[in-house]
Amino acid sequence: MEEVGFKSNAHLEAKANTSIPGDHPPRSLPERLDGLTALRAIAASAVVLLHFHVTTFRSLGLGRYIPFVSHYYLGVDLFFILSGFILAHVHGRDFARLTPSNTAQFYILRLARIYPAHVTVLMMYVCLFLLLKFSPYDGIGLRAPADHYTASALIAHLLLVSPGVTSWNSPAWSVSAEWSAYLWFPLLAFALRRASPRFCVIALVGIVGGFADIYFQYFNSTMDHLGLLRVSFEFPAGYLIYRASYRTSLSRVISVLAPVVGLGLLLLATDFAEFGFVLLIGAIVAITGHRSTVRRHWHVPHLLIWLGEISYSVYIIHALVMATAGRAAEGLLPRLSLPLQLALVPVLFMVVVVCAAMLHRIVEKPARDWMRTGLFQSARAVRDRFRAMALYTRSL
Repeated sequence: MEEVGFKSNAHLEAKANTSIPGDHPPRSLPERLDGLTALRAIAASAVVLLHFHVTTFRSLGLGRYIPFVSHYYLGVDLFFILSGFILAHVHGRDFARLTPSNTAQFYILRLARIYPAHVTVLMMYVCLFLLLKFSPYDGIGLRAPADHYTASALIAHLLLVSPGVTSWNSPAWSVSAEWSAYLWFPLLAFALRRASPRFCVIALVGIVGGFADIYFQYFNSTMDHLGLLRVSFEFPAGYLIYRASYRTSLSRVISVLAPVVGLGLLLLATDFAEFGFVLLIGAIVAITGHRSTVRRHWHVPHLLIWLGEISYSVYIIHALVMATAGRAAEGLLPRLSLPLQLALVPVLFMVVVVCAAMLHRIVEKPARDWMRTGLFQSARAVRDRFRAMALYTRSL
């Protein structure tokens, strides 16, 4: 697939981490995790390049020019692990107590984060589908037939209950998978609120072992399916990586990760290379997001941070760009020399980035802020109404 995705930089998430008005004052902002923001940019770019490889530019054989491009759907796995890690950093302390108020607050923040851009792109697909319904094109999107775009699939996407559905906006399946992880995150954070780093390491070993058993038995040496199962392991793994590593000394973290990295590198030469990549991804997230790494203030290029901040829009809109501008590029390829054909790859990627930047600026960010304000006000109104009813009942 993701993305994911996928999920925002910690300091941007924290700005919205205010309570439902009238509950209690907001807590201090967590530290910025610019390195992880850069990883999000890399993950989104990898997924885009994968889809370029299998659709628009498949005749070029991009695998000859971009190493391992056929495995770049692992960017989704990076998104899932990053999501668990970042939410532990931003929201992990919110669930010292599990109450309807803080749970509803978390769900409002997460829904406002992923839903506006998701729905906007789906509606664009609906418009495109209606426009092309009687055209000579064989469907839209990633070359699915027209009857793949059903009303039931659209409703499933709108309700975020389609983790295995790749119709309409094909990357959107991961939005539903991610939402499923959000639903049980409060319970995870509450259950492990007092867990020690050592316990989290043990739990992480158990999750990795369980995932390995399922992968070796059922995944047939590829991670490119069973997205709900992947997020069910990788999201809590990201959470546990944060809890086990963030406040532990970096030298100790590296000593624990050394055999994990070694095992991951050994697996790269086997039929289970993709599982080895996932182990390496977990190690990279642990090191990049570690408190010591963050406080060293290593310079991360501003362009990479910016691309990471719009990475969700990049991820959610790139298939639509490929269904429109990508079709034009595909028709142009046979008329061009090989150097010009290869030059079209970064050109189309830039078109994706420009469209994503517009989606982020016009829809994602303002709609996210509007939804947060509106939903928090509605939550406060409902809460006050119930309080008033309780007071009235007691007065009878």
